Amino acid sequence: MIGSNNIKKILGNNIRNLRKAKNLSQEKLAEIIGLERDSLSSIETGRAFTSSEVIANISNYFNVEPSLLFKSDFIEHTDKEVNLKKEITVYYMIAVTNC
Repeated sequence: MIGSNNIKKILGNNIRNLRKAKNLSQEKLAEIIGLERDSLSSIETGRAFTSSEVIANISNYFNVEPSLLFKSDFIEHTDKEVNLKKEITVYYMIAVTNC
């Protein structure tokens, strides 16, 4: 059975991962979604939960279904996507340089 602390950690990790994938600072994302930076930090570290309004703002900004923010394997999927994008970028840069 999953506890509330695990839910907060999963949500926080997913938000942090999405934020980093877009190269956003906590300050910038907090501004975009209408939070203080300290509040976002508390959410990302699993020390605090947030309102449905903030979850909706995060989901809309990152264009993901709110339910995905609560999936423990969403982090792995996003990490793979970020790494794939990095690999494609590096490959493209090498290909362009060698032309």
